[in-house]
Amino acid sequence: MAILGELAAVLLLPFFLAFLILFGEITKKQERPKPKLPPGPRGLPVIGNLHLLGKHPHQTLYQLSKQYGPIMQLQLGRVPAVVISSAQMAEQVLKTHDLLFCSRPDMATGKRLSYNFSDVVLSPYNAAWRELRKITMLNLLNPKMVEDPSFATMEYAMVELVKNPRVMSKAQEETLRLHPMVPLLISRETMDHVKINEYDVFPKRRVYVNAWAVARDPDFWDQPDEFIPERFVGSNIDFRGHNFEFLPFGAGRRICPGLSFGIMTVELALANLLYAFNWELPNNMKKEEINMEETSGITVHLKTNLQLQATRHVPNVGVE
Repeated sequence: MAILGELAAVLLLPFFLAFLILFGEITKKQERPKPKLPPGPRGLPVIGNLHLLGKHPHQTLYQLSKQYGPIMQLQLGRVPAVVISSAQMAEQVLKTHDLLFCSRPDMATGKRLSYNFSDVVLSPYNAAWRELRKITMLNLLNPKMVEDPSFATMEYAMVELVKNPRVMSKAQEETLRLHPMVPLLISRETMDHVKINEYDVFPKRRVYVNAWAVARDPDFWDQPDEFIPERFVGSNIDFRGHNFEFLPFGAGRRICPGLSFGIMTVELALANLLYAFNWELPNNMKKEEINMEETSGITVHLKTNLQLQATRHVPNVGVE
């Protein structure tokens, strides 16, 4: 009988230990505070919130932020994502916790486009990326690398210039505010758990900063949807990543490395266009008739090509 008792004890011991481990895990979960996730719309099975994005995600997300707040969580298929839509939240992501948000997600499309993450834009944050960025900034930047987004900015600038000819000389920064070259900044990925205000953001979450929405934050901009270049006169706000209400090139470690060259390209082209020509709409067309519908993509262009009539401008140069 004693032998049977010992044998039963040996057989029951693993079950008893398993029970203790399970009980401990349940107790820990009960004691652990429940994480507070950012608010967001309820998703559908399989696709999550993908059906909400529409043709122009930056505009759709801006409207959703009015309902759910400046930080919201979406489920994009199987991928959880966080969207930032205000200057205050953007500062926390791009400055306060920049080191935790400076990586890029491991996406199949990004891997193919960047030759196995070997470029400076889509590669994850690591020592190789830091070295690559140094090489890029010192040796590789040239005007050809910024032709496409720079053209988008110039096209939008010309639209706003002909609609508001009295303020041609003050238009550049206001154009970048209303029409950032990349309205939804290239996604980042969290490297660790972090709190943004009161909300928990877990590792491996994709984070999108909606620069288009941030530039329309009513807490920082009066009449945010209006083209008012005078708002920059005498202002210290610029586009170099120090003012988080104005992020056409992003900010932090992953700020656009081609910022200076892109701006130089736009300034040179606009200066020549405005110096050499007067611009107006053709065939008595009214400014209200300009089609402002946008194309979809990483960089956003006008869907309908802009058509303007140029007349040679002869500057009045006094001769002493």
